[in-house]
Amino acid sequence: MRFIASHILCVIVGTAVVAVLAGACISPEPSTSSQETAVTSDGPFANTQALIDYWNGTSTGGALTQIYLNGRKVYERSGFGPAFVKQYFDCISDDILTVCISGFFDGYTNFNTLVSRCPADAAITKDGIPFRSGTNSTAVGIVTCSGDQSFYGVVHYYKVISFDGFVHYGSSCYP
Repeated sequence: MRFIASHILCVIVGTAVVAVLAGACISPEPSTSSQETAVTSDGPFANTQALIDYWNGTSTGGALTQIYLNGRKVYERSGFGPAFVKQYFDCISDDILTVCISGFFDGYTNFNTLVSRCPADAAITKDGIPFRSGTNSTAVGIVTCSGDQSFYGVVHYYKVISFDGFVHYGSSCYP
């Protein structure tokens, strides 16, 4: 984007303003349009329809596009070449995100991310097998869940099924 301030040609590179000729350039006012401050591809989305609407209007370069929510396919657009597959979770915060902002009772596509959210001194089991020993009596049980079929195979994710021996509400794999 180019604009002229005091007869000096200025060029915007990313968010920085670069003067092509010597002199001071003025940065344009930051955009406050809802479109530019809205969600990124990682969320948050208010509901499933908002997620679908986002991907209806977002290009994946002509690739087959498959979008999953809690392991279930909610959107597919035909295409060519390598498939674009992305998974989201309905977080306890009532937002839909690829990685929920806080806590560890939501679904996770990356096991290590889920482990990093668990209490640091907790013993962790993965699919009933000890994964990490703890330094106190806190125990977290994590299970590998399977969802719908994607272009690349079954969609897998990880979910806490128990915390300190208690089953948390909504702690099983998503239905």
